[in-house]
Amino acid sequence: MPNSAAANTLEKVARLQKAEALFTRTPGRNRSAWDQAALRVAWGLYPAARLARTESGSVLLGLSDGGTLALTLSDSSSINGEALWEGAERFAVLNSGAAYALFEFSAALWSDPRLSPGIGETAALGDAIEIRADIPRGLEHAFACGMAKPGIAPPLRPAAWLAEALAELGRSGRLPAFQATLTQSLRMLWLHEIGHVVLSHGPLVSGGRKRAALAEIESLRAYGADASPIASVDENMRRLRHGIEMQADRFAFDRIFARTTEETAIPSFLGAICPPTLLHAIRHLPGRPDEAVEHPPIWFRAVEALRAMHARGLSNGAVSALLRLADLHPVFGDWFGGIAEGVYDVAHAQVEAQALDALAPQSARQRAALLEIAPRPDDQSPLDLMS
Repeated sequence: MPNSAAANTLEKVARLQKAEALFTRTPGRNRSAWDQAALRVAWGLYPAARLARTESGSVLLGLSDGGTLALTLSDSSSINGEALWEGAERFAVLNSGAAYALFEFSAALWSDPRLSPGIGETAALGDAIEIRADIPRGLEHAFACGMAKPGIAPPLRPAAWLAEALAELGRSGRLPAFQATLTQSLRMLWLHEIGHVVLSHGPLVSGGRKRAALAEIESLRAYGADASPIASVDENMRRLRHGIEMQADRFAFDRIFARTTEETAIPSFLGAICPPTLLHAIRHLPGRPDEAVEHPPIWFRAVEALRAMHARGLSNGAVSALLRLADLHPVFGDWFGGIAEGVYDVAHAQVEAQALDALAPQSARQRAALLEIAPRPDDQSPLDLMS
C-alpha cells in the first residue's frame, strides 16, 4: 500500500490528468510501442524504491526525505521531458513525443548499413514522411516539430512502419543493437530528469522549463515550434542553466554506462546522445540558431558522454560510435566531426569552468538539499520489443 506521501502524489496525478490530459492518456487506452517501452524502462529503474504504480502507468518512488517522485508519461507530442516540484512531491515527466522520436531515430540509425557494416545488410525502410537530402534519416519528425506551428502536432509514421522497421532490423541481425540504443536513450531521458530532482535543481532556477510549483502546470502547453521559448537571458543565468544541465547529464551518464561493456559500447553511447541530438535538431534543422540558453551546445554534451565512457575504460567504443555517426550525413559531420579528435577540448573546458563558477554560490545550499533514491538502477537489460 502506498504511504501517505505517495497517496497525496496519486491524488495530484489524477488532478493533473484532468488538466488538459497533460500527463497521461486515458486509463485503458491502448498505448503505442514507444509509450510501452518508455514505461517499461521507468518501471525497471529503481525497483527497490517503488511505492505504487498507477493505472495509467506512472511509477511512484520513495525519496530519502520522505517525499515521492512520480515517473510519469505525458500525452504531449513535444520532444522533451520535464522535472517539476511542489514541496515533498516531485515529478519526472517524459513526453510521448520524445519516446516516439527516440524510436524513429534509433531505428533509422541501425537501418543504415554504414553504421556497422559487419552486422549485416538491411534493406531501405518504407517511408511515410517526405525524405529531404538535407535532413538526416531519423530526424524527419524532429524537423517537422521544429517547423510546426505552436500547438499543432506533426504526423507520425503509420503503425505499419513500426512493424516493417522491427521486421527488417530482425532480418538483418541489427535488432539487438537497436533495442540497446533505444533502451539507453529512454534511460538517459528519464535519468536526466530524475537528476534534476535529486540534485535539487528546482530552487536554483525560476521560470523556464524547471517549474517551482505544480500550480503552474495548468498553463503549460505543448510548445510546438517554440522548443526553447526563452528569448533573452543574462549571461550568468545562461551559465547557471548550463551547470544544472551538465550535472543532470553526468548523473544520467554515470548510471547508464555503469554496466556497459565493450560489446555494447557503440549502441550504448548512441543511446546516450540521442536525446541531446533530437533537442538540438528541433532548432537547428529548421534554420533557427541554437542559442543554447538552457542546455549546453550539442558538441559539449557529446564530449561529456565521451569522457564518461572513457572514465569506465570504454573510450574505444565511444570514439568508434562518434566517427561512424559523423560519416552518416553532412549534418552529423557538422555536429559531431572532430569531437573524437579533441577539437572541442579547449572550448569544453571554458564552458565547464563557466558553468561550475555559476554553480559555486549555490553549492552549499544544493549539497544540503540533495536527495537519494536507493538503489541505483539495476535493470540494465535491453528491451525485448518483439515480445
